[in-house]
Amino acid sequence: MKMTKLLTICAVVGLIVSVSRTAQANWEETFDGMDFDLTTWTFGCYPDVTSTFSATIKDGPAEDDYLGLDETTAFDLGGGSYGSAFGMAFGSTENFSDVRVASVVNITGDASRNMFGVAARADWFIDPDGSITGVAPGMVVTGAYILIYHWEDGPANARIEILKIFMNDDEIMETFQPEVPVPGIHDKSRYLELDVVGSDPVYVTGSIYEYKGGPLLARTPTMVDTGGNDPWERSGLNDGVYASGKSGIFSINENAVPVGYHVTFDSVSSVSDGPVAVNPSPADGATEVNVNADLSWVEAAFATSRELWFGKEGSMKKVVPAPAGTTYDPGTLDYGQTYQWRVDEIYDEIRPSGCVERWLYRNTVRQFRLQYYRFD
Repeated sequence: MKMTKLLTICAVVGLIVSVSRTAQANWEETFDGMDFDLTTWTFGCYPDVTSTFSATIKDGPAEDDYLGLDETTAFDLGGGSYGSAFGMAFGSTENFSDVRVASVVNITGDASRNMFGVAARADWFIDPDGSITGVAPGMVVTGAYILIYHWEDGPANARIEILKIFMNDDEIMETFQPEVPVPGIHDKSRYLELDVVGSDPVYVTGSIYEYKGGPLLARTPTMVDTGGNDPWERSGLNDGVYASGKSGIFSINENAVPVGYHVTFDSVSSVSDGPVAVNPSPADGATEVNVNADLSWVEAAFATSRELWFGKEGSMKKVVPAPAGTTYDPGTLDYGQTYQWRVDEIYDEIRPSGCVERWLYRNTVRQFRLQYYRFD
């Protein structure tokens, strides 16, 4: 996604009339200066028996400091060792609904081979002595959408995967979303993004980039979570969607070897004005599309308007006037042609000065191919 400022409009006296939506309290945590930028962080692990989990800021070059999640005791309940399997960190007290959670994940140096990632719409409680869960003390995430970066099989076999979790576990999943291979050798930092859009259904998409603003390396299929029992979801365990919650990061190692986990994170962010439009119809790459097909999509709640680009392959043009909603009728299309389209969201942000800044969030181009023959 590329964000561009389109214009700034200022009132001569007083404030401009407000626009229809206001962004949530976006935040970013860089950990620079060996300090937290946010006033509130919540750290925890599960199970929390040995108290060997830690979350500390590491001193980086030129004040480029970062956060480490560390566990030095192995998790092996069968062998009698009780180090934590999960280490978690949630930033700020703000609840987000439509959200993009992102982070630079450092897997260089002494980072151990395990799984880690970012979480959205999360909620949790702390069980101080194990009496609530009946199992063990620690931080229990009652629900979240997460993007996992699998690195336990080494830098040449990295994958990403999105999940819906309940009570620290993925047992809510009857069948799992596909693990998407990340091409190349990954022995350095990478940039993770998790987009969560919608209320019912909820659309969840994970992406990994070489670096922030850099080449896209891999993207998961979008997981669609509805308020009912979905085909991939265990019936009756937790069929409902997660409407809102906190944003954060985590690390996982449920194996005895290697011992514990060590992962570092930098530039963690949570923004409501980030997710791009999703669930395009016709879908990207669709074939045999009807010549009378309409375009439709789902927008994040921050969008106040939009730009639509549409046309035959290689000749997209801006649609004027822009659609007033999230559908567009292009008229009867030509048989056997490939069409391309892109919908960009616009957000009008009121600054404390009374100025309105208009931002455009550019999406990716999709394409579809029409039926080749006419059938009477």
